[in-house]
Amino acid sequence: MRDQLLRMFHAGIAACHPAQVLPRHLPVEAPRVVLAIGKAAGEMARVAEVHYPGVQGLAVVPHGWHAGLRSIELMHAGHPLPDLHSVAVAERLLALAGDGGALLLLS
Repeated sequence: MRDQLLRMFHAGIAACHPAQVLPRHLPVEAPRVVLAIGKAAGEMARVAEVHYPGVQGLAVVPHGWHAGLRSIELMHAGHPLPDLHSVAVAERLLALAGDGGALLLLS
């Protein structure tokens, strides 16, 4: 029973992975910039990089998290409580968002 529950749990996690879910929901036309925020931001940004080669942007993840991104910048912020890094990240996100054309990915 335990093995079956573990298999179901892992299958559920795999089915929710951004690489499985996100591509079919991304717009055809490349955005001006990609802004990804949250615990899955690194993975979502990686999917966006594959979908839109060379796209620029920013992915914000909790401290200690990593993502092998090529063209999208990675920044860290406090989670679950904001910290001083969170303020700097928010300012950077607002600057990049500008007047529109941003694809916002939230997790």
